Amino acid sequence: MSEYPVLLNITPDSRLAASLAWEPKAAKSIPVIYLIHCEGRIKVGIASSLAHRIGNIQSSCPFQIDLLASYTPDDPKADERMLHLMLEAHWVRGEWFHPPRQVIRVTIDLISSFAGSTVTKAGRRF
Repeated sequence: MSEYPVLLNITPDSRLAASLAWEPKAAKSIPVIYLIHCEGRIKVGIASSLAHRIGNIQSSCPFQIDLLASYTPDDPKADERMLHLMLEAHWVRGEWFHPPRQVIRVTIDLISSFAGSTVTKAGRRF
């Protein structure tokens, strides 16, 4: 038994738990573009291991993180830069943006249009 009392017993939200499922080693080396949502803000980024990246962000964030979309692009840096430029008017800090819901919907639709059926959509509906 631990010398520290258990103050909270937190279980991850099923959407996040599904996105944090085990990934085979081969998949970790393929970069993906991801779009996550937290408290009205979204983050667009690149990760070689999506589960690891979301886990790191969630462990330092007191609010629920929701994966909105992810896909494997041909040119990750170029796609990430394009998405950052699209959202530039809504920039908050770093790779975080605070766009209205309609802009989030359009961004997810745009990702779907150029990534086709390879887009994984999860989390909240916008």
